[in-house]
Amino acid sequence: MIDYVSIGAKGLDQASKFYETILSEIGLSKLVEKTRTIGFGKSYQESWLNHRPILVVVFTQLHQPYIDGCTMKTHHANRSKMPVAGI
Repeated sequence: MIDYVSIGAKGLDQASKFYETILSEIGLSKLVEKTRTIGFGKSYQESWLNHRPILVVVFTQLHQPYIDGCTMKTHHANRSKMPVAGI
């Protein structure tokens, strides 16, 4: 189960237009808009678009709720092994 997805973008305005169009195809709309972040979802924010002015690598974070007894220490140990794709 995925709780939410967080996506970094250099140009928040341009990225917002792109993701608003794409995410509308699966029924998600813009629910929250702040200076450095925009939340998309159906009834709550399922996807976050975050301003990252210096974005060297593409970093997408998938957040999974802790329903299986996984500790934060285990989570961060596993997270350091996640692949990161370059631009």
